[in-house]
Amino acid sequence: MSLFTNKGNPVEPKPAASVLIIRSTDASLEVFLIRRNPKMKFLGGYHAFPGGKIEPGDISEEAFSRCRGINQEEAKRILNEKRDRTKHPNALGFWTACIREVFEETGLLYCYDDKGNLIQYNSEARKKRFQQYQVALNQKELKISDILIREDLYYAVDQFNHFNHFVTPDLSPIRFDTHFFIARLILNQEINPSRGEIASSEWMTPQEALRRYKKGEIKMILPQISCLKKLARGSFQLR
Repeated sequence: MSLFTNKGNPVEPKPAASVLIIRSTDASLEVFLIRRNPKMKFLGGYHAFPGGKIEPGDISEEAFSRCRGINQEEAKRILNEKRDRTKHPNALGFWTACIREVFEETGLLYCYDDKGNLIQYNSEARKKRFQQYQVALNQKELKISDILIREDLYYAVDQFNHFNHFVTPDLSPIRFDTHFFIARLILNQEINPSRGEIASSEWMTPQEALRRYKKGEIKMILPQISCLKKLARGSFQLR
């Protein structure tokens, strides 16, 4: 499917969130990139960051009650400062969607325990249990709220810093209103890429990713390219 073939009225864009997970090495900054399954209807085979559309559970009162570090009003203020004219009433849902999508796709769970510490997979049994949760979540056998309640965990929404915002052009038959966030890689957790949506994944410096795109080695679209350029310039702040 062509990305820009809609000839009728513009499709209403679906709210979505995407995350640039970064880590520092001795020499550089790297970002985690996935290659989407080539069989996917939208951007199959393209390189992107983990993310996806907001789901009803992301904007439920149950989800918002388990957020720590940012509340609904602050989330609205942050989006307004970024000139988001859509005025999403459930702005905090972009942050909760980040956490769910990242866990589904990478196995990294940005959550606090009841003492306010980021959770760690500090035993093989605990790591295996959360990998099973990841599979169950992807297979729709569990909701992320089930996992948080069972393990007494809370969304670590303040680990995600707003980074960029793009809306898919009117001509596209599939449109998203996507807010991009940036977060540091969690220590003592291992990335476990989902086998459904992800064909492969790797860490790259933003400069390397842009170089490979220009050489035609990987495929990306404007939002990812723009985010990588911004990351390469160091145009971001972390809490």
